[in-house]
This record gives sequence, C-alpha cells and structure tokens, in this order.
Amino acid sequence: MIVLMGSSFGLFLFLNSPDFTNPYYVFGVGVMGFAVVFAALMLISVLLKRR
Repeated sequence: MIVLMGSSFGLFLFLNSPDFTNPYYVFGVGVMGFAVVFAALMLISVLLKRR
C-alpha cells in the first residue's frame, strides 16, 4: 500500500510538468507507471489470498 501511494504521488508529480523530449523524463514516467501497476497487482493478490 505504501509503494502504491508513493509511486502514484510521484507519477502525479511527473505528469504535472510533462517534458516528453527528455529521455530521463520518459524513463521516470515509465518506471513510476510500472511501480503503480505492480503495487496494485500485489495488493489485489494479497487481498484475494486473505479470502
């Protein structure tokens, strides 16, 4: 849950000032997007295992 909240906040900060010409920016957005998806999948799998 902490990773999901932190990475979604970081992704929000990245997307506030887009600069798609900078390769470091594109890499950062990609990593943050991957972290959000991965954390959401892990949270869902943990919640489903508890049932």
